Amino acid sequence: MKFIQSINNVSVWVHSLPEQTCFPELPFNGEPYLCLLVNFHYHVDDEFESEFAKQLILSNCDYVCCAGIESEHWHDSIDEIAVWLQTQDPDADEDKYFLMTTWHDDEEADETLNFIFILPLIAEETPKHYLIMFLGENPAEENRYLEGIRNYA
Repeated sequence: MKFIQSINNVSVWVHSLPEQTCFPELPFNGEPYLCLLVNFHYHVDDEFESEFAKQLILSNCDYVCCAGIESEHWHDSIDEIAVWLQTQDPDADEDKYFLMTTWHDDEEADETLNFIFILPLIAEETPKHYLIMFLGENPAEENRYLEGIRNYA
């Protein structure tokens, strides 16, 4: 995981998972964060997807913006896992597993980045941390996102 920069007192981190491996340890000390999940895989193993979504939710992610390949599918999977977690823990506060999700099919990197960096202007609370997570490899597209992030500095 690599710290990229701070934008308006928000830390921006990037992490690449070229293979379907474990969810990374996060440097946010349990604080809420926004995740831009950019998928470059055409097929993701169902078990990996479910476990990844579960870890994302349990890591105190407040908002997931899904982009890239099958972004609507990722969005739906994360929502389904959040509901499943709530059913497994019926005594939990109703917001414990709640998070917002969006998907951004067929959007350029700049459009998606504009959405996540404008979001705090309309949200009730601004996240202190952003995590840009790349699943799979696509160096050219990753560079488009990284260049776009630098434009918000």
